[in-house]
Amino acid sequence: MSTALEASALEQAGAVVDAVSLRLDQPTELTWEQYERLGSFLGQLGQAYCWWVGDLLLYGEELFGEEYAQIEASLPHSLHTLENYRSVAKRIPWNRRRTGLSFGVHETVAYMEPEDREQWLDRAEEQGWKRDSLRSAIREAKELPAPEGPRTCPCCHQELLSSD
Repeated sequence: MSTALEASALEQAGAVVDAVSLRLDQPTELTWEQYERLGSFLGQLGQAYCWWVGDLLLYGEELFGEEYAQIEASLPHSLHTLENYRSVAKRIPWNRRRTGLSFGVHETVAYMEPEDREQWLDRAEEQGWKRDSLRSAIREAKELPAPEGPRTCPCCHQELLSSD
């Protein structure tokens, strides 16, 4: 699959989608390759979503001023989550984002100085780190204690059972 998201993965698998489901017209005719491609597409879509919402809010703020906030009622997230998406997207412009790293990894370094951010993103790419591994490495580098309590997904804020 190219770096751009390809909705054709849905079409090729005969998928029918709506706001609450993904249905396959002929699920018994689905090949393993189509199934893998669907999984990859949905994974990329999930990662891209946070960026898309953040960028949409940034564009709206630039074009419509305070009026942009009215779109928030259309989005299924708390104002805190939406502000987080906007803030991370603003701090990490599209051309500095790493397609192989999750939004959560970028969120972890978003408030760092640009040079430090780039170094940590480089390390995360080289090591194949996910968000929690990056956070641990940063804590170790700063010699800070690990946080207590449950971890939550940055997109939906559901409790995570294992490392992101």
